[in-house]
Amino acid sequence: MTTKTGSNDIKIISIIVHLSGILSGLILPLIVPLAILIATENKYLKLQCKKALNWQISLFIYMAITGILIAISVLLMILLIGFILAPIFGLLLFLLYVVNIIFSIIAAIKANEGIAWEYPFSIPFLK
Repeated sequence: MTTKTGSNDIKIISIIVHLSGILSGLILPLIVPLAILIATENKYLKLQCKKALNWQISLFIYMAITGILIAISVLLMILLIGFILAPIFGLLLFLLYVVNIIFSIIAAIKANEGIAWEYPFSIPFLK
């Protein structure tokens, strides 16, 4: 989806919104797009913030589920049947981290081009 971006400042802020997803922690990647979403009146920037927030919330859910699966597999290790599952779920958690970096960079590049990129696997909480 291509929309009018307005000035270069809007493009730069939208790039920052997407790249903020690379920040470590669970809450920090949500703060930047949420603060800008609340503060701005620009429709293009609001759309970019919503796309970034949808992805970060979805990613949080995916990571939480993976974390629960890791905890369950560690408990199963006590029973000597979870040794295969824990490394697999650990790898999945690492892959989610890598995918987040890749998706955030792609979204930032698309934002620079004036495109509101739809993150794959993103649940549309905000429309």
